[in-house]
Amino acid sequence: MNWVEKTKLLTDISVNNGETSEDMFLSATEELGEISTCLSVRKKRKNKVLSETVSDEAVDLAICALSIFFAEGGTIEQLEEIGMKKLNKWEGYFS
Repeated sequence: MNWVEKTKLLTDISVNNGETSEDMFLSATEELGEISTCLSVRKKRKNKVLSETVSDEAVDLAICALSIFFAEGGTIEQLEEIGMKKLNKWEGYFS
């Protein structure tokens, strides 16, 4: 099982236990705030010792975003299809 499949499995369990997309969105905004804190510390705007890196927090944010996608009924196949479509669009900005 890869990490995307595990995210889907854990999301299904969370949804079955009553967690909603709105709850997951709130978690995502918390993770975004944690990225902001990491970046601020790195830029010396805050004097704080952190237990996780920007990269760690970015992965947490990605997991939250995927959880929202899966909670809304998305499948791994749809994720692949939509992901490639979006990446091709992004690629167009650099060409």
